[in-house]
Amino acid sequence: MSGPFIFIFHGRLNPAYRDHYVAHCARAAEIVEAEEPRVIAFNTWESADGTEASCVQVHPDVESLEFHFKIFRERLAALLPEGALEVTDYCVYGEPTEAVRQTLHYAPDADVHLFEHHVSGFLRPQPL
Repeated sequence: MSGPFIFIFHGRLNPAYRDHYVAHCARAAEIVEAEEPRVIAFNTWESADGTEASCVQVHPDVESLEFHFKIFRERLAALLPEGALEVTDYCVYGEPTEAVRQTLHYAPDADVHLFEHHVSGFLRPQPL
């Protein structure tokens, strides 16, 4: 059964860079919304104490995530200062391509959790 392609990362925030991270997330959301029309959802979250962060992305297919990674490499990665966020793990829901697998090495110490087989469920279309 085919389903959406979902990508989630979790990480530790360096408190000294929290404001930079928040600004980065706002800019990233603007870029994704404007330049990646196929993305279904793109949301960032942080813990109440501001020490942990997460990003949840829902794509219609793996090609959409590959395109997002291209935009990330070209435009988004440089917006976040070195040491602001330490990615601790990735969760990938859907069968990743080799290109996606290679991008997961962006944070080589991060744990990678692959859930490649969609069992059941649906996306409810939302009005624009």
